[in-house]
Amino acid sequence: MKLIRSLVLIVLLLIIIGALGIGALLLLMNPNQLRPALITEVKKQTGLDMVIDGAFSWSFYPRMGIQAEHISFTGPHQSVPFLELQDVTLVTNVTDLLQGNQLLRGDVYIGNVRWLNLHVQNAHVGLHWRDELLTLDPISADLYGGKLDASAHGKDWFAPAPRWDWNIYAQDLDWQALLKDLNANDIAVSFTGTGDIRFIGETKGHLRNELLSNLNGNGRFTVTHGVFEHINFNGFVQSAEAILNHQETATSITLVQPTEFNQLSGTISIKNGVLTTNNLMLLAPRLTARGQGSINLPAEEISLQWQIVPQAKMQESIPLLVMGNLYHPDIHLDTTALNIDVVREKVNDAKAKLMQLLNKVHHQKTVKHVAHPGK
Repeated sequence: MKLIRSLVLIVLLLIIIGALGIGALLLLMNPNQLRPALITEVKKQTGLDMVIDGAFSWSFYPRMGIQAEHISFTGPHQSVPFLELQDVTLVTNVTDLLQGNQLLRGDVYIGNVRWLNLHVQNAHVGLHWRDELLTLDPISADLYGGKLDASAHGKDWFAPAPRWDWNIYAQDLDWQALLKDLNANDIAVSFTGTGDIRFIGETKGHLRNELLSNLNGNGRFTVTHGVFEHINFNGFVQSAEAILNHQETATSITLVQPTEFNQLSGTISIKNGVLTTNNLMLLAPRLTARGQGSINLPAEEISLQWQIVPQAKMQESIPLLVMGNLYHPDIHLDTTALNIDVVREKVNDAKAKLMQLLNKVHHQKTVKHVAHPGK
């Protein structure tokens, strides 16, 4: 009983000492006193303009931390911030906060994030900062209707071109919404559907063009039950059939109608901002298609070649080209390759007929020789 009473007294003393310490901290240190120094240091080290809207406030649950309503970062010669954070809470140890930029460990909770054109909600980031090396692990968030799990590192943070590397896995994404924000335009090769993506990459810089030009990495993706917009694969099949059958192409065929598919998948490789792929696979109700080619992200140029294989009528694949500007490409049948296939088929038919004729002549000579061996 005496031991229990002693433990209770110790706990009460610790609570009183903690309350007095927090009270002294609130009296002696207003978190808003950190604002000018923080804004000045960010500008000095990175050249970025940091704007903090609303007042800093202390957070006491579940651990000591600082809350901010809205923080934005704008680069040189920019009129619009490239990074915005809303409802930010930095939860860390008080001793870490007092050590400045030498050490910082904790968790960051952000209600909404906008980086360039991408949007993320309900983000939780495990943060570790030491000697200008930033580690973000784990990273979890709501991303375009799905879930994001990732880790990332920021190096040379105070250099003119900070370096980033990351490993991300996202599942159940709304691809239409993601591609719309990612490209900030109506891209002609976009698609709808739900799917997953895994990507390991790295880049450096602050601005969009810098980040794209320095982008390197590898990944894979899968999309199910979607629509390939602006390309009517079935319409191109009809056009190819007309060409192969020496018929006029039907004027009623609309080649920009969407194509529904069951699955779209592939792997990608990016080097210095140029994306390449050699195993795109489209599985649709009436056809399959394989694709390969490249997309120059900084230059916004595309060069893709599709081979369409209908499930009925035609056995040969149909070549389709998507070339030019990423947002307004020229999409057409590769008639040169198609005509080569036609010529090849005619040559093969002629060879087959010639072989039949030679075999027939040889057979007749053999029969004649057997019937008249002396002649």
